[in-house]
Amino acid sequence: MSKFCMQCGKEIDRKDMHCQYCGASQENLPGDSVNSHNKGRGDLLVPVVAILSVILVIVIVTVNLTVLNNGYKKPLDSLFAAFNKQEYDYFEDALPDYITELDDYDADDAKTKFEDSVKNIIIDSNMELSYKVLDKNKIDKDDLKELEDNIEDKYNESVDVDQGYKVKIQLTFSMEDKEDTHKLTIPVYEIDGKWCILGDAIVGNLEGILA
Repeated sequence: MSKFCMQCGKEIDRKDMHCQYCGASQENLPGDSVNSHNKGRGDLLVPVVAILSVILVIVIVTVNLTVLNNGYKKPLDSLFAAFNKQEYDYFEDALPDYITELDDYDADDAKTKFEDSVKNIIIDSNMELSYKVLDKNKIDKDDLKELEDNIEDKYNESVDVDQGYKVKIQLTFSMEDKEDTHKLTIPVYEIDGKWCILGDAIVGNLEGILA
């Protein structure tokens, strides 16, 4: 089977890559246009895939940073979910692990005390607690170290208090068409990699607001 040279027009063998008469390259023959087109598309896909990969990495990093930066809210969410749903398990999730892993930790007794507190705070079945973060201030390393020492002295547990915030919130008590708001500062700590609250003090503050 033959073909014609793209340069001089003379008949040559179809397999020839160069014209035997004028030496012109035959790589872009019309018969090869489909392959050339596909190759061009492949070349275009490389930068497109690279750009999409970079965008995906940026999105993942942004999401992870957002989660990390808002990690301190998790114990607060658990705290107020515990009161709204009146379920101790949520409250327990907000506590540091060294408390719930103590040999003398009595979950049933803790649950009973929590339920008593709920009765003092949730004074109506239609009441709901919600919060909004107004500000947060980082807790000094010296104060974090002091907390570590206090935990070791009181509970004989060695923990790492990695960081902490004093979170200023606006606490809202909603009941039917009535709302009551209070400003409250709640310390949250990252202890052994888990964000948590020191529960008893927080519950006492909430009870004091409604006293």
